[in-house]
Amino acid sequence: MNKVKVTIYGQEYTLTGDRTVDEIKAIASNVDEKMREASRGGGDAAHGSIAILAALLISEDYADDEKEIEKLRKEVDRLEEELDKAITQKEEAREKAQESSKEIESLKNENQGEVESLQLKLKEYENNFFDIQMQNIKLKSELEKIKNEQ
Repeated sequence: MNKVKVTIYGQEYTLTGDRTVDEIKAIASNVDEKMREASRGGGDAAHGSIAILAALLISEDYADDEKEIEKLRKEVDRLEEELDKAITQKEEAREKAQESSKEIESLKNENQGEVESLQLKLKEYENNFFDIQMQNIKLKSELEKIKNEQ
């Protein structure tokens, strides 16, 4: 437990909590700031009224933060779905590329003329696979960035 002396709206308080000293000071500073903000609009209101107004301002900030968190959660869900889809496409592309490779080997023995055509098809699958891998890397990066922002 950390014990910290702070000043909120001109009054000194000793706060105790599990948070770090810096976190406790930052929280107290936020309350002090909101009290001062509330007093600017309230004239010579009593400390209790200012505290209520400050609590309302803090609650409003909290509600805004909750909305932002929900928005970010939805974005993370969307990105996870998109990532899952890209992974599935990647696996399908890999399977198709493997199938095409096998088919090329088989047809090489049967018909040399069709080999060139199949090699082009394989190259296209490989390019698609590469594109999907790049998209996968980008989506993973975006997902990590969003997770780190939370």
